[in-house]
Amino acid sequence: MSQPLFTLLNTRPMDQAEALTQQVQWHHGQVISCPSIDIQWVVSQDTIFDLSESIDKIIFISANAVRGFLKSVYYPSYLDASKRTQKPIELYAIGRATQQSGFAHQLPLSVLSQTDFDSESLLAHPVMQSIHQQSIVIVKGEGGRTLLETTLKARGANVQLLEVYRRVPAPFCMQSWLKFEQSHRPILLLTSMESFTFLLKHLVELDSNYAELSHSKWRFLTETIVFSERIKNQMQAQGWQGSIRVVIEQSNVGILDTLLATNS
Repeated sequence: MSQPLFTLLNTRPMDQAEALTQQVQWHHGQVISCPSIDIQWVVSQDTIFDLSESIDKIIFISANAVRGFLKSVYYPSYLDASKRTQKPIELYAIGRATQQSGFAHQLPLSVLSQTDFDSESLLAHPVMQSIHQQSIVIVKGEGGRTLLETTLKARGANVQLLEVYRRVPAPFCMQSWLKFEQSHRPILLLTSMESFTFLLKHLVELDSNYAELSHSKWRFLTETIVFSERIKNQMQAQGWQGSIRVVIEQSNVGILDTLLATNS
C-alpha cells in the first residue's frame, strides 16, 4: 500500500465528518477521526417569540443552525407564515455549506458574497444596509460572536436570536491522537475556536507540556488548518508558533482545496 500524501486529524463532529473523510481519502490522504466537539440540540428557549408574526429576514449562521431550526418548534411557525404572508420571508446563509444544507431541506437560502463567507461580508452587502425597523431573526448556536446582532441593531433593525444548538466537548480520542502523532505529514483541522479549546483541555490532561503552545510537543505538526483569520489570530495571540492556513472556503470543498494546496 502506497504512503498517503498526508494525514488529516478530522475533528469535526461525528455526524458531520464522514463526507470530508471520503473526499480526502479519494485524493490519497489518510484520515484519523477525532471529534473534539459534540452538537447538542436546544429544545426549549428562554425567550419565546412568535415566528408566524411579521418577520422580514432570517439569517442562518451555520449548517448546524439549519439542522437545529428544522428540529425546533419554530419551523412549523415558519411554514405557516410562509403560506400566509404576502411578502416572502428573506432567508440568508453566511456561507455556501449552510446554503447547501438549506437547499437540501427546501429552505431557499441566499448568500451575499462570492468570495468571503463571514459576518463582515454579509453586513457589507447593500441588502443589509437599509434595514431600519425590519424584523430579523438570527439562527445560531449558543454563545459565539455578537458582531452580526450588534451591527444590525445599530442600523435600526429589531433583532431576535434563535439559539438552536450548543457545542460541548466530545470524549477524548486518545488512541487516535497518539496514532496521529506518529503519522505521515500530520495536519490538524480546527473548524472553530471551541474545537481547539476542547481538544487542548484533553491534551493538557494527557501531557501538561501541551499547555505551552510554543512547546516542542506541537512541532510534529506539518500544518494546522483553521476556518477563519479570527481563529488563527486568537491561537497566535495565545502563543501558537506552528504554521496555520485559513481555508479557502468554509466547506468540505474549501478544506480539501486547502489540503491539496498545502501538499502540492
